[in-house]
Amino acid sequence: MAIPFDRNAALARELLAKHRNRKAAIITLTNQGMDGEEAAGLVQAIYKENLSSNRKSFFVTMIGGGMGTAIFLGIYFGTGRLFYIWLPLCGISFLYGLVRFLTASGYEVDPD
Repeated sequence: MAIPFDRNAALARELLAKHRNRKAAIITLTNQGMDGEEAAGLVQAIYKENLSSNRKSFFVTMIGGGMGTAIFLGIYFGTGRLFYIWLPLCGISFLYGLVRFLTASGYEVDPD
């Protein structure tokens, strides 16, 4: 669902990033004159969009690190040549992506 960019959506994004509390963002939007159910829906939609974006970017990191690890392990088992630098870096990239994917938050969009 694409969220239209308007004043309330921008305020909701800012409040989620600043306070990391969905109820506080809903209360603030309600005090600004927005309907309670509409504010809750907007905040929930923005939270889900941010969470999806964060998980998608860290999933790509995890897949890239996993593929690199698989390739370098395949080379090692096939030829016996061990890449001392690249193999651990790919493994660390995979683990970093996995941990960030599992612990992603929807309060703000993390930079890639």
